Amino acid sequence: MAGTHPISALYVIILAAGAGQRFGGPKPLAESNNQTLLAHAVGKAQQLVGERTLVVLGAHLDAVAQPAITLQSGIAINNDWHEGSGSSIATGVAALPTHCAAVLILHADQLHVSLEQLGQLADCWSSQTRSIVASRYADTVGVPVIFPSRCFGALTALTGDRGARNVLRRDADVLTVALPEAARDIDTPADLNR
Repeated sequence: MAGTHPISALYVIILAAGAGQRFGGPKPLAESNNQTLLAHAVGKAQQLVGERTLVVLGAHLDAVAQPAITLQSGIAINNDWHEGSGSSIATGVAALPTHCAAVLILHADQLHVSLEQLGQLADCWSSQTRSIVASRYADTVGVPVIFPSRCFGALTALTGDRGARNVLRRDADVLTVALPEAARDIDTPADLNR
């Protein structure tokens, strides 16, 4: 998939800036199958888009930055991480290069979302590149989601904990892909054990 047009102009932003309060520590470094959640997410993103992968960091920066660097992903630092996911999305999108045609936003703790499913989102977007392509699960639409560059202004204006759903709700051109696994994120150690 990577390297073909228009997917060759697609970037991935992995949100990994939160404090992980419910988890009790730096959640991106929690392990499943001998790999951190961050490594799982970056690995899938890199298989999809190669080096066009960016991780947004914030809380626990001293602990998480070096593992992210080791994974050879790009890094953007959200100094306002405590404000919530909106500020992390804004930070990541602001760091994208000008030639970026679209961005796939993924949470580092969406462990159950597969590379194949991310590929389905990318394939859907590549056939209609002005559309938003969102995951549909648990009676909602949300992340993972692909936003075309026409949405970047709205995304960089996000603040606080108002995430991508506000941009989704206001847009008339949204396609959805059934992705029930996206509903299963890792909030607590019990979630990880399951």
